[in-house]
Amino acid sequence: MFYLLFFLGVGLIVGSFLNVVFIRTEREEDYIGGRSHCDTCSTTLAWYDNIPVWSYLFLGGKCRSCKALIPSQHLWFELGTGGAFLWVAALFFDPLSPETWLTTLWLCILVSLCILIVVSDVVSMEIPLVFLVSSTVVTALYTTLYFLFFERQLPIFETTLWNSALGGLCAWAFFFLLVYFSKETWMGWGDVWIALTGGMAVGVKLTLLMLTTAFASGALFGLSLLFWHKKNLQTQVPFAPFLVLGILCILSIEQVRPEWLRFFMW
Repeated sequence: MFYLLFFLGVGLIVGSFLNVVFIRTEREEDYIGGRSHCDTCSTTLAWYDNIPVWSYLFLGGKCRSCKALIPSQHLWFELGTGGAFLWVAALFFDPLSPETWLTTLWLCILVSLCILIVVSDVVSMEIPLVFLVSSTVVTALYTTLYFLFFERQLPIFETTLWNSALGGLCAWAFFFLLVYFSKETWMGWGDVWIALTGGMAVGVKLTLLMLTTAFASGALFGLSLLFWHKKNLQTQVPFAPFLVLGILCILSIEQVRPEWLRFFMW
């Protein structure tokens, strides 16, 4: 459908912006202002060299001016974000349903922040606080607006707002205790923020399943690295990707096959 192509296109554009944000954050530069430029020759890029995906492929992955290689990271950011927006639109958006407009907007912002969080954790094992706080604030704002616009007639204990608040509190408390008593040897404080956001996103009834999915996928990944002798038991593995995977998996299943989750709800 046309709106799927629209979301794909917007996702590609947002992905290009996220790539700039990530690079400038890593360099501690102003990630909002300033034109894009070549990292090698510092030439300011023309608008036609900034078209997502197309410009990279047309230029053969090289700067037009100095012919230096452009990191493929640019392309993967764009494709990854475009795919994420397409996933959101395909599963959650209904042009005739007002509440899905709000949900879709929230999820597009959330997955954008999750991409920045995951890449930051994988690359440097450090996640800028602004990404973590933003994901939590956006989710809290979404549940509040959803309550005000669509659930004010319901008892408070049956609303998304209440379910989200309890889920966030439970996930936050669990990870806070892990980090506090392990003195950050098991988990980091960034994982506490992500768990808080994840619990708010999936709700209290699915928080345990979300965390179980994250830990199970992380354990499988760690065992596979041990099997292939690429890591040892002392090697630190970033956990943010698995928390994000748990959040997105539960949200997807809840939307497509909610009956699969009834057995796991508490």
